[in-house]
Amino acid sequence: MTPLTLRFAVADDHAAITALFLRCFRESYRGILADETIAATTDERAAALWRRVLDAAEGASLVAVRDGAVVGVTRWSADDVHSLYVDPDIHGAGIGSTLLDAAVARIAAAGFDRARLWVFADNAPSVAFYRSRGWEPTGTTRVEEEFGSTEQQMEKVIV
Repeated sequence: MTPLTLRFAVADDHAAITALFLRCFRESYRGILADETIAATTDERAAALWRRVLDAAEGASLVAVRDGAVVGVTRWSADDVHSLYVDPDIHGAGIGSTLLDAAVARIAAAGFDRARLWVFADNAPSVAFYRSRGWEPTGTTRVEEEFGSTEQQMEKVIV
């Protein structure tokens, strides 16, 4: 097994990122989001979403690559971490922590003293992961119509 490499995502990563996102969305959110919501996230819809994300002028995405395969991705802009997805088969291998730390370092380098993200409140494994990395709930919640599930905002003070 080759070492993990982080690099900025490029257009050629689109298919691999979309496939990774779909696996994570369909596996990790089962029981957290309604089955209809998961089913509504079709391959085409996910591909369009990640095309917009990768083409956006604002923000940046990093991919984690091992043995030539994209095994994780994170996206951020300004002081917000928008996405963090890791291949479900290798959760717990430190890839999520590595990606999240890299995003937070870039947020800090941009001059921000804190970073924020949204996580589904019922996603106990993700909430526990973020807490273990020093993130704390802000007390702010939202429910986006697209997902229909409560999200909580979490924040990390960057020191």
